[in-house]
Amino acid sequence: MVALALYGLSTLIVASAFVPSGKPAFSYHTKSSSTSISMKFEYADEYEKSSKDIRLTKNHTDLLTDGLRIAPPPYSVEGREGLTGSVMVSGFLEGADRSDQIVFDMLHTSEGMKFEKIIALCEDDKMAKKRLVSRSARYSGLLDVLSFVQSFSALPSASELEGVNTWVARVSAEVSTVESVASLASEASISNLVLLIEGSATPEDAQTMHDALTDTDVDFTVLNYESMVDGPEGEVPFKFGNATDTAEIVGSVINKDELMRIMAVSLSMEKTKGRSLNLKNVASDDSGAIWLRALRQKGFSRIQEVDALIGGYVDVPYYERARDAQIKFKGIREGSVKLSPEELAIKAAADKRSQRKQRIETMKREIKERQEDIIKRAFKALKLAYNDRKYAGKGGMDEDVYNRNNFENALEDAIRMWDSSVNGKKNRQSYHTDADTTWIPQMLEKYGKKKKKSAVPE
Repeated sequence: MVALALYGLSTLIVASAFVPSGKPAFSYHTKSSSTSISMKFEYADEYEKSSKDIRLTKNHTDLLTDGLRIAPPPYSVEGREGLTGSVMVSGFLEGADRSDQIVFDMLHTSEGMKFEKIIALCEDDKMAKKRLVSRSARYSGLLDVLSFVQSFSALPSASELEGVNTWVARVSAEVSTVESVASLASEASISNLVLLIEGSATPEDAQTMHDALTDTDVDFTVLNYESMVDGPEGEVPFKFGNATDTAEIVGSVINKDELMRIMAVSLSMEKTKGRSLNLKNVASDDSGAIWLRALRQKGFSRIQEVDALIGGYVDVPYYERARDAQIKFKGIREGSVKLSPEELAIKAAADKRSQRKQRIETMKREIKERQEDIIKRAFKALKLAYNDRKYAGKGGMDEDVYNRNNFENALEDAIRMWDSSVNGKKNRQSYHTDADTTWIPQMLEKYGKKKKKSAVPE
């Protein structure tokens, strides 16, 4: 159990490339108006709340896939301020064989971003314009806010950053490069910086990079990945980790479109300020993908998910309770773990409640089926009797009137016929007799002869 506890809190720092749906992304709160959110969590019962509930039924053989048990409810996320004015994008548009329009689209259309000018730093402005002047860019309005700065340097100069308050930079995993970015951002009074670091470094270098950024007054977010590959968002799950855990991303990849989505989401959030994270694609059966599916089942949007995954919620035992219950269930099934007397008593009580519920459902179903069968028999007999009367020349009475006048007798005959099918009234289940006390008067009122109202004496 201790070994499996390695899932831990690091497991919670996960995200997925599945495309979300549902609720609005997040709510904006300014620093002056925001208040701490008191989150009320949902539990199945008080016993689950104490982290001891073990449900030993075939429907709970894999507790980690039950989102209603392991995920908190969605909550409001605080948005970042200052996403207006001009934003500089560097480190893209480097090769003629790859389109990087996705990064500009994200900065232009993502919720919470209201940039009036998006500046693309590029080596060849003519080639860059040719690659970004597309039909979608024209229809979305991107071309109205897009401008180009030609530079033979991978990083902009201090003068080129003048008037820019947000910077999205893609750089290599070199300490000197990151230190240059930190110096430039500080000198240019950049408010928001998202630094996409490509490649792995040593843990010591990763810490040095983080410290260089921390020493500035810039609100930064670092996203470190080994390699970026062409691919859409929504196909492959991925996982967050601490940037200093550099071994975690060695040999890994991340889909480009998914990375750009996370870049935009991170820029939109208050929670990501001052955070250095790494990320990579993972298999669909990874613990991170399981946790993400749980959040999605609760209706989390992308921004709510990222906030939760990097520690924006309060109650981490949601995942841990389900994980521990899963471990214990497997032990019980394999015989290596025994239930305590308390748990045995709770299980017995739960089984008893379940059996009683099943009996009630069975009785309700059988009562309904019997009543439907009796009504069907009664009206079939009435139909035959009315036709015999009509063909015998004894017409003149409306069929509905005839049915009402004779329904009570037909109902009694139908009940006797049903009783004979179970070898007599004495073998009828008592719950049928109890149900008849209210059901028969209701049927007589609905289908039987209408009683005449007595005259009120003067």
